[in-house]
Amino acid sequence: MYYRKVSISKTLAIFAGIITLCCEYIIAGAGFVDPDYKTFKAQRVAVYADKVNLQTAQEIENKCVWELKEKAADAVSLLTILPPTREFSKDDRDRLIRAAGIDTVLVISLSEESQEKVDVPGRAVGMPSNFSTGRGFEYFATGGYEYTSYNRAFSFKLVDPTNMKTIWISEIRGHDIPISTLCSQLADQVKDSDLFQPQWTSVLGIRRPIKKNTQ
Repeated sequence: MYYRKVSISKTLAIFAGIITLCCEYIIAGAGFVDPDYKTFKAQRVAVYADKVNLQTAQEIENKCVWELKEKAADAVSLLTILPPTREFSKDDRDRLIRAAGIDTVLVISLSEESQEKVDVPGRAVGMPSNFSTGRGFEYFATGGYEYTSYNRAFSFKLVDPTNMKTIWISEIRGHDIPISTLCSQLADQVKDSDLFQPQWTSVLGIRRPIKKNTQ
């Protein structure tokens, strides 16, 4: 019974720590559309994760492509169009991007990063002493712990690949931002920008993809 109690108390301490981490703030910036592109409607976007290592770039691009397809735009990872194992001239890059039907490139950059140590103090946790009946109550002391919190800011920039002009900019910043949250926030902001053709329609409450005109 003693080992069971210790295990439970440790589990609760870890759970409390997770709650602490999940409650860190995230601030989404207000996007800005260049005046020359107010009426612009993009068809397909290539997602490019900049200033991160290759593994992180793949994770960010793949997750953001999924979120964008679900919420806002027809998207593809730039790594699938321009594999990092090859060398490309500017003409080759332009040709491959056009061939893939890309009319915008969404650049995601890690623009700021810092870290700080956070001390989480120990606490007393109350638990029933008899789990079968729920009767009785005992307290367990949980040890404190320390973790590193990463403060990061990501910038978003939508670029017109035909002239390299910036169409739209925005950002997200906060503590310990997981990739899933980063990409979900990005997709929401892209949707709010109203720069892409709608991907879904709702018929009697059922969401269906909009068929593209191939003419």
